Amino acid sequence: MAAAKGKHKPDGPGDQEILQNLRYSSANALQALEHFKASLVAAGFVRSADAYVTMADTLVGQRLWSVESADSEVETRFCELADCAAEIDRILAPFVEAMQKIAMLQGLAQSARETAARDLAAWSDDPVLLALDEAAQGLTTTALRARTGLSTRALRDRLEALEADGLIVVRRSGRRSRWVAARRGATAEGPQS
Repeated sequence: MAAAKGKHKPDGPGDQEILQNLRYSSANALQALEHFKASLVAAGFVRSADAYVTMADTLVGQRLWSVESADSEVETRFCELADCAAEIDRILAPFVEAMQKIAMLQGLAQSARETAARDLAAWSDDPVLLALDEAAQGLTTTALRARTGLSTRALRDRLEALEADGLIVVRRSGRRSRWVAARRGATAEGPQS
């Protein structure tokens, strides 16, 4: 039986090159991130985080209290503080966004594995999908009825649902139509090369 939809096993010479590039680039990315993390720790980011949170809370409270004072020096200082913090935020925000994306990598892999497992379960339990999986060139509706034993109406409903889910496609040639498993790389126009 072929691999689950969406699952790709590297088996060609080009695939091996891609896999080697993935190994190399992910190792380099890990090295860069570990260096960046070590730099942040060495610079005191971890130790000083609580102090900056306390400072921010204190400054917000002071700013709210000072609104009624109308002191120009205090007003100027709070504007400078806000500008400086905004500049630091502009510097750090892209790093935070990048780290949040990278932190999702494990979850993305888990989601892909769950989707592949769900697709595999759908294939192994569905008589229409199993019949199409065994027929490299696809099957007509009549042939599918004969292989699955489903009524015309039940088969039509099942084909519509599977097509809507992107699991099968119909290939038309003149007045004839054949249903083909999408995981075979098929499109409505024909097999993908």
